[in-house]
Amino acid sequence: MKKSADIQNLAHKIDAFKTKEQAKDTTSRSLAPARDAFKGLQICIEFLSGVFIGLSIGIFSDWLFSSRPVFLALFGIFGVCAGVLNVRRFAKQESEVS
Repeated sequence: MKKSADIQNLAHKIDAFKTKEQAKDTTSRSLAPARDAFKGLQICIEFLSGVFIGLSIGIFSDWLFSSRPVFLALFGIFGVCAGVLNVRRFAKQESEVS
């Protein structure tokens, strides 16, 4: 008789755990689109910040040395490279977390 009660108790605990996990899974699924949108926005910001800083340094250098847009082109390329590296680092970090 003791084994039957233990088995029923275990079955009850398993059902309670499954119900709890299903509720948690539903909550995380409902937040998934917002989380993905935030990641997309963060990737855009990571890329654009590198480009913006590179272009800003290029414009300032051209103004400082009164040169043609040589520094703008040079630092613009550096900014794009920095943006790509930022996005790559972010993607690598996200793949390690997942």
